[in-house]
Amino acid sequence: MVRALGPKTTSKASPIAANDIDEPIDITAPIALFMNAAEAQIRAKVQLVAHDELSFGTLSTGERIAVALVLDRYDLLQNAWGSILEAVHRLGPEWTQAALRIQRHGWLDEL
Repeated sequence: MVRALGPKTTSKASPIAANDIDEPIDITAPIALFMNAAEAQIRAKVQLVAHDELSFGTLSTGERIAVALVLDRYDLLQNAWGSILEAVHRLGPEWTQAALRIQRHGWLDEL
């Protein structure tokens, strides 16, 4: 008898709202209102390092990796961890996704 591995799937897609709560998204609201805790922390540290590069040394390893990736500063990444792939692995999926969202949507101070 051959048993299937992995989760059971269905052919029906489950309806999920864009923001998971069936409420309209206010596209005029500042991006900071839609951030989770990891995104807010990474954004704050990116802004800190962008204004004062010496503050990079005060960050945790995960914060250093995230900041270096968001700023495309591979010189800082090598100082913080070394290999890019090892750094991304060390960061983990939640923080990697959060850093990517910060880089895509901007990290500059709100106007």
